[in-house]
Amino acid sequence: MNFLAFNTTGNGIQFVLQKDEKHFFLESPFSKHSESFFPLLEKFLDENNCTKDEIDCFAVVNGPGSFTGIRIGLSVIKMFAFVSKKPCVVVNALEMLAYNIFKQNQNYKICAVINAGGGRVYYQLFQEKENCLQALTAERVCTFLQFEKILSRLDDFKIVYCENGEKKNNCSFLEKFSSEFCAKSLFLAVNAKINQQNFTDCNDIKPLYIRFSQAENMQIREDYSISQILCDDIEEISELEKQSAFEDTSWSKNALSESLKNEKVIGWVFKNAEKICGYLLVSVVENEIEILRIFVDEKARGQQVAQKLLEKLFDFSKNKKADIFLEVNQYNFSAILLYEKMGFVKVGERPKYYHQSQDALILKKLFRGGYEN
Repeated sequence: MNFLAFNTTGNGIQFVLQKDEKHFFLESPFSKHSESFFPLLEKFLDENNCTKDEIDCFAVVNGPGSFTGIRIGLSVIKMFAFVSKKPCVVVNALEMLAYNIFKQNQNYKICAVINAGGGRVYYQLFQEKENCLQALTAERVCTFLQFEKILSRLDDFKIVYCENGEKKNNCSFLEKFSSEFCAKSLFLAVNAKINQQNFTDCNDIKPLYIRFSQAENMQIREDYSISQILCDDIEEISELEKQSAFEDTSWSKNALSESLKNEKVIGWVFKNAEKICGYLLVSVVENEIEILRIFVDEKARGQQVAQKLLEKLFDFSKNKKADIFLEVNQYNFSAILLYEKMGFVKVGERPKYYHQSQDALILKKLFRGGYEN
């Protein structure tokens, strides 16, 4: 299959062309994407005697990274695919970066990390499976400080880090793992998706931003409300839940509706400008509370949404003098750090409870005259 792939999420641009089983690569380290993309692409195709009509499939990196770069890349692939009616392949920048250190038949795990700017990083965990990489987690974002704590729990992972042009705001403790976006890694990522027949319709391609802008983050922290879940909220919550399709724990609209019919179930929503950014659902049985579900909009994570919802739960629970239980995926490090900060301790495990045989950690917060940490 002839395919054309490109990555515009970083400082530079990487192009890959597979034509007649031959591979061609172009890397432009620093460029203003809006001005350089099409001249570079035309030159790349001309030099390799290829036209867009000869391409059977188009591939793009949809983020995370430069908001402007992502928009340019997605606009181009949608245009090419729509006009040609050819299939598309979508990979994310963390997956592409992970292939920098991928080796077949090594059976090891990889944590790919990209500097997100503003003292934050994007990260995602992968493992080798059937000679390609399989994601263990969804893409996540956290602060430098949070990731330094996460890093201490990744002893069995190989780390690869891209500063992505953030030299003035670099993460010093990750410098020893430094790497750059590489066209050959883009080829490996795209080729794996093609071999798996993992194609995407151009109308379904969406940007992977993961986080809000700085102004939106400030608004979330300063202008929010927490209120009890109402039936009118279910539709919006079910749309929010679609973000968790990677994991097998997402709740359907029907499951939410049925749960709220149970008099022992109660929940709260965190709203910003009347938009739901997260929610918490619990079951209350005598002096025990089980957290059934806590979920936050992927772009609002790191803005204390989950913490505020937990604080609301603690206020609600004071009169009940109840212990609080929850289950969390062993690789959901950001959530585990928050729960530990809020006073939860590990009391057990459920082996192979989640998808891909990942363990569930059982955490508990004891009532001792209150819920102070």
